[in-house]
Amino acid sequence: MKLNVVPARTGLLWVREGIQVVARQPLLMVGLFVMEWSVLGLLSAVPMFNVVAMVLLPAAAVGYMVATSDVSTGKVPRPSRLLAGFRQGRERTRALLVLGALCTALVLLVLLLTSASIPLPEPLPKDDPFAILLSTRNLVAYAIQMPLNMLFCYAAALSHWHGIPVGKSLFFSAIALWKNMGAFTVFSLAWTALTLAASAILTLAYAVAGVGAVLVLLVPAALVLSTMMLASTWFTFRDSFSADPAGGKVPETTAGGAP
Repeated sequence: MKLNVVPARTGLLWVREGIQVVARQPLLMVGLFVMEWSVLGLLSAVPMFNVVAMVLLPAAAVGYMVATSDVSTGKVPRPSRLLAGFRQGRERTRALLVLGALCTALVLLVLLLTSASIPLPEPLPKDDPFAILLSTRNLVAYAIQMPLNMLFCYAAALSHWHGIPVGKSLFFSAIALWKNMGAFTVFSLAWTALTLAASAILTLAYAVAGVGAVLVLLVPAALVLSTMMLASTWFTFRDSFSADPAGGKVPETTAGGAP
């Protein structure tokens, strides 16, 4: 497995490719997105299974990347492709589950420590829906989780495609994001700009046609935008890593990374 260092402008190409791949098969890509996250959402809603849903997140992310890869190469993936993470042999399945369990444990530990050490303001302002979301406790938790996100961002994909052990996959995931920080910064800023543009369009629709128009547009717009964002992560992984000649096969890069 080889780490590729790509120019900052590649971030824009990743966004474009995420949009284009969904445009090729919009109903299929959105449908797979809804199917996958509905299952995880249902599991999360059941107290006994919400931790299970968190553990399965890396495998779910890999499954959607596999489906995106299929569409990008002209194939039509079946829904079963979302389970591709569990079909690469016992060792790679175990690695995905270990990564999921480790990530879940660390996130829960961060939440537990911040909840115990940083109290919420009392009384909570009832007229401010963001009072808890933007509380000091949650902001600290978000800040601590950012380096964790770097560790786990590509760990599952590296284990799935390249057979990298858990410890090394976490290391290479963090290194990849660090080495390509410019591209990922552009990538994040571009998606933020598109999200703000979509919000502005919805605000304009509300001003012109009222709440009815917003309700009609809101759900489809959110689903399509979320699907494109998730699909684009495949291209970030594809261009950040390439297989050794004797290793697993990953499609060649087309967005600025080394082949």
